[in-house]
Amino acid sequence: MIGLNETVDKYRPTQTVTPEGEEVFTWPDLPTESDIPCRVVTVSLVRKAQMEAIGLHYGDVEAYTFLFEDGKDIARDDKLKYDGEYYRVLSVEDPDKLGHHLEVMAVHVEGITS
Repeated sequence: MIGLNETVDKYRPTQTVTPEGEEVFTWPDLPTESDIPCRVVTVSLVRKAQMEAIGLHYGDVEAYTFLFEDGKDIARDDKLKYDGEYYRVLSVEDPDKLGHHLEVMAVHVEGITS
């Protein structure tokens, strides 16, 4: 794919369920995969109500669309480190269903750290 002019590090979480039935994610200190080529194409605002509708309680956040080569192992709830900041993956799509690239929507949330 032409124009992959940025890179990200990916952190794959482990998921546990508390005795109360709450899902808890834990991300590793070191990246699961480093220097993955990508391109950042859009930034938009996601409102608090939209975040709560998908089970996240962060308030208003910035959402970024990252483009990756098709076949990259990026999944919902992965954490991406881009330009020194962390982003939580909300969705991964093959928009044209032809295998050209993946579109990943991730949110920048203050307070997310490694």
